[in-house]
Amino acid sequence: MCWSHAVVANVMDSHLKILFEYDREQLSRYIDKENNAHEISPYKSKCKDFDWRLSIKAGDQIDACDTSQVWYNATVLSDREVKIDPERSIKEIFIGYRIYTPNGEKVDHEGQRYVGWSSRYDEWVSVTNPRIAPFQKMAKKLYMGSSNNLDDPVVDDTNDKVIIDENNEIYAVTRHKECRSIFLVDLANKIGELGGYEAIIERINDQKNWIPIEILSSAVALLGNISPILHRDFAYAYIPRLREAVFKNLLTSPDSNIRNFTKDRIDDITKSFDPLLKRILSIPEKIEILEQLNLEICSICFGSDFLERRLQGLKTIIEMIKSVRYGHSKSLSGATLKKFIESHDIFSKIYGSKGHVQLVQRSSDILRYMVNESMITTEHLKLVWEATTKGDNETKLSTYKIFNEISLHLKSEHLEFLIKKISEIPPQEMIADEIDLVYELSRFSMKTSGFTKKARDFFWMIICDTTDSYSATIVEMTLTKFCDIMRSWELRDEKLDVLYLCTENIAKGISVLSSIKILKKILEHYPNSPASTEKFTKTQAIEHLCKEKGLVESLIKNLKQFKVNIKKKIDSQKN
Repeated sequence: MCWSHAVVANVMDSHLKILFEYDREQLSRYIDKENNAHEISPYKSKCKDFDWRLSIKAGDQIDACDTSQVWYNATVLSDREVKIDPERSIKEIFIGYRIYTPNGEKVDHEGQRYVGWSSRYDEWVSVTNPRIAPFQKMAKKLYMGSSNNLDDPVVDDTNDKVIIDENNEIYAVTRHKECRSIFLVDLANKIGELGGYEAIIERINDQKNWIPIEILSSAVALLGNISPILHRDFAYAYIPRLREAVFKNLLTSPDSNIRNFTKDRIDDITKSFDPLLKRILSIPEKIEILEQLNLEICSICFGSDFLERRLQGLKTIIEMIKSVRYGHSKSLSGATLKKFIESHDIFSKIYGSKGHVQLVQRSSDILRYMVNESMITTEHLKLVWEATTKGDNETKLSTYKIFNEISLHLKSEHLEFLIKKISEIPPQEMIADEIDLVYELSRFSMKTSGFTKKARDFFWMIICDTTDSYSATIVEMTLTKFCDIMRSWELRDEKLDVLYLCTENIAKGISVLSSIKILKKILEHYPNSPASTEKFTKTQAIEHLCKEKGLVESLIKNLKQFKVNIKKKIDSQKN
């Protein structure tokens, strides 16, 4: 809807037949001059953009509204004068709902690149048609989705431009689909007339007396609730200022104020800003701005001295990771999220000197994400490992649990680092969780060739230790884990070598009991009857060890030595 030059072609009682000077006669209207007097005005008193309309020519960029009531950036492809009667002619333009640019994703039949819709939707319209407007005045952004997309409906405020009071500013108007309450519209206008909207911004900007987050949330909620009825001109002037004030307040608040930045309060503010930003921005722009705000608040929370806020920051990042991973985010990209995590040094804030066990306990999703995105370096792993060496047993166990949870995602260099660090732990300090960690990592290392063998060698080192530095509990647990990983497909061809090693240990008197237990368990892995996947049956394996490695002789020899040692021990006790 827009103002246009017209003449009164006929008068019938209280009705006027209005003939628009620059449009075809079929667009003429009948107006009730008593009930719709606001739709007519003295000649040339309202058409502020008429000169612009008559000057539109081919090549100009304009805004145009399609038949689905969605505004787009458009290009005038051609113009013409059309004689509609002997005394009148009108100017029409041929518009294409697209903008030509060297970076365009599409190419037209002439080889020109553009963004927007194809020539299928091109059409002729009069220059006085209300569906055209100056470039970037009505179209929020060139939107590439379907104009029938109702997933995130917007307010149709195109008719607001004809609702003008030259003496007073209009703050709110009734809308057929949004609000018909005259009382609410009058109240919203009265708030503006009394300076209420300006007072809200002034209060938010008062940094000498920081507005409490709960009051800020309520103020934004109020404005968000009435946003559909705000007049377009007021919305375009006021909402950017409100956004600047609120965002600045949130992002520069002192720590004493940040302490009260609960997730519910922040979520309430972003939800209230959703309808406000939709009034002045495209849907993609709105989403991008709100997600960027969430990232910035997340950074502030991580920098807070309050653990509750840091936990909130971590939870926000994890939610964004899941949103990106499952494609729920409409604007936040994996690259942007990676850059944020790296530039704000989120990793060290979780695992570094100022980290906390509760942050570590909740960090598996972010660590898994960083591994999958190839963001984890040796320096990162050193930082994580240092958290296990500070004497805090709860942090150590939580870190091991995290490694267990993400073991399937770890790469070869990560596993190499972990097995090396665990191997360097002094025997007397080794705990069951470390043995279990190596075992769990070996179970999920199919794609990292060689780690299972390293885990096997690590376990074998503990089993064969002759210094008695490892506790009996650790040795027994290691033996069980060792036998379990020897059942893996990767080590199926090495069972015989382990049997040889056990036999040699028995012959040398090294870790005899453990070697016998391993022999027994591995021999149980062999089939009772011939199988295509095994070189020997159980019986054949035993016979081979006896014949080639002298297993029986070693056992007898060791038994004799065992008896001698027992006798010496008894004699020493008697003396």
